[in-house]
Amino acid sequence: MKFLTKINKVFYKIRISANIAAESIKTVKYNSLILILLFLILLPVLIAFFFTGCSRLTYIPGASFGYFIWNENNKIYIDWSSDRKDNKFEGFISTDGQILDVTPRNFEDDDKIEKTNKNIRFTASLNKEDYSDGIILSLENYTYINFDLKINGSYDLSRIHLGSLLENPKNNIFSIDKDYFQTLSEKPFYKKHPFAEFFKKLYINKYFTLIFFIAIGIIIIEI
Repeated sequence: MKFLTKINKVFYKIRISANIAAESIKTVKYNSLILILLFLILLPVLIAFFFTGCSRLTYIPGASFGYFIWNENNKIYIDWSSDRKDNKFEGFISTDGQILDVTPRNFEDDDKIEKTNKNIRFTASLNKEDYSDGIILSLENYTYINFDLKINGSYDLSRIHLGSLLENPKNNIFSIDKDYFQTLSEKPFYKKHPFAEFFKKLYINKYFTLIFFIAIGIIIIEI
């Protein structure tokens, strides 16, 4: 009887171990499936960023915060968005060409814009109910556009985004030439923001490199 009891205990432990192993396999398969699905979801976005010449950017009004500038149909779009909090946006835009038309977007009564054929000055406030404004510029015979953009009276270059990959300018008052967005779209993906900064950090920071390759190894093992 004691022998049979020991045998039963052994078989019981084997069954428990088998169940645990089965659950572990299910978990690994589930995690692998999630990783594969995420990759498949992100793949079209990556392809669009890497291999198309699109200069149109995407942001989420009311969640994204800052200025967003792009070229579409030979017009310059300047949008600004806040995170549903009170913020003041003001700017001065000038060019060596001619400003043919300025189209305000979602302007409220308190928002102001002044225009000449060479420059524009605007002031606009956003809050939890009005969280996105913008203007569309039509220009001709220009070689550059100057931007002087502030948020709440201060410069914040990390909140100014240019083109589809959200490049940040290097100077508080900055210029873009007529071919800026076309040139930006033709750059190899590894030279674009944020990939250029990522690869630079990967090259110069050994700790970041180590963590990155450990994470890649874990993903490969999981798959």
